[in-house]
Amino acid sequence: MAEGTAPLPPAYAPSSAHAHGHFQPLGDRWASLTPMRRVLLFAAVLVAVVVIANLLAAVRQPTSPGGDCPSQPCGPGSNPGGGNPGGVIVKPGPHSTATALLLDGQWKSALGSLVEWETRKWTESARKDRSIFLLGSKSEFSLFVVIAPATESTPEALAADRLAFLKTLAPDLADESDPKRQTLGIPMIGNRQATASLLAGNYTKDQDVEPWSVALVSAGDGRISVVIQLVAADAVRDSAFKAADQVLGEFLWPE
Repeated sequence: MAEGTAPLPPAYAPSSAHAHGHFQPLGDRWASLTPMRRVLLFAAVLVAVVVIANLLAAVRQPTSPGGDCPSQPCGPGSNPGGGNPGGVIVKPGPHSTATALLLDGQWKSALGSLVEWETRKWTESARKDRSIFLLGSKSEFSLFVVIAPATESTPEALAADRLAFLKTLAPDLADESDPKRQTLGIPMIGNRQATASLLAGNYTKDQDVEPWSVALVSAGDGRISVVIQLVAADAVRDSAFKAADQVLGEFLWPE
């Protein structure tokens, strides 16, 4: 035995054929391995195959040309943020999965639907079994959600009822005529397509006149009918509609 070497354990000792310099067939080499050695070798090969497959998949995966549309609204129906794509009133926009972490206010109706919002944007003013009223920043805009069984009312009837009431406060309330303020994309409440009416008028009280921007968005799923009413002072219209979009987008219909 050469100096500085030690006998190999029998399980790992070379075969007599290899010791004499002869070629050892692969089958013989495999047969000479112990069961434990075979298991370890098989596991190593399996890990290598998985790693190579993952690397090939990563190389072949195409990158998104627009990212998360950081500078302009994404097209209607797109949802790069991975969240709920609904809630479009004025601008379509992605609802990030991170949004759910901010929704610290909620109301579940007696009919099973769920409304969620950020309390830093909305203050709950009143709630009942089938309705909830939220006030926005500095009370410059409000959101009113009304729900009814489909057997009692249609979405269109709920919207007509709200419009009739609002006209008692702003008699000149009518369809928005400014083309730049028309709806972009498809109006949604949660994951259901909705009908949206954008209106403008003047709220008059005593000698004060305040321009209003109003959105009435309604939809149904065959079990319930929903109308969501947004009223905003014209000066804060854009920020109000953006805040309302999130609430509409996160609306959950009954299971």
